[in-house]
Amino acid sequence: ASKLVDTRGVSPFVIEGVAPHWRHELHGFSWLRHFCGTDETIEKFARTLVLDWIGRDMPFDRGNWVPTIVATRVLNWMRHMPMLVRGASPKEIRQIKRSLGIQLQSLKLRGRLTSNPLDALYSAMALLGASLCEQHQAKTTQKWFLTFQELVKTQIDADGLHHTRNGQVQSSVLAALLLLRQYWPQLYDAP
Repeated sequence: ASKLVDTRGVSPFVIEGVAPHWRHELHGFSWLRHFCGTDETIEKFARTLVLDWIGRDMPFDRGNWVPTIVATRVLNWMRHMPMLVRGASPKEIRQIKRSLGIQLQSLKLRGRLTSNPLDALYSAMALLGASLCEQHQAKTTQKWFLTFQELVKTQIDADGLHHTRNGQVQSSVLAALLLLRQYWPQLYDAP
């Protein structure tokens, strides 16, 4: 979120009084991209932060479990899964995958029930991405693709912009769509 915060050696997830956008970025884990392709020590630090989040924020917290934030977190964890599990113990891998599964279940339920169109779109993107990771589940992928496609039709206009016309929303939706395209290019080959 273009902000620096001195954590004074404590977990960033316990810092109080930060701007909502900074909190969204922190709990959405988009910053994991900065750890990719670095040395093992830095990658281990990234995994430590993910495990720290799981230990602190895994229980439901209204602010950190908004479907848009959960979907962003899920997409980023899936994108960086090779880095997160490289050198991890079997217990750490199970913790990360279990947390990911719980978050996906949350999106399946809450994404369908939300009255916020943006939450529904993000939920569909994350669930489609997860389904594409499980390549043997063609029926599920088709279901989430159709849901995603319908939400895009109702929320993205002919100019390629989200109906809100909010710059922050525009850039975050575009980033999520590009993430889907970059990591699951077969999505754009779908009928």
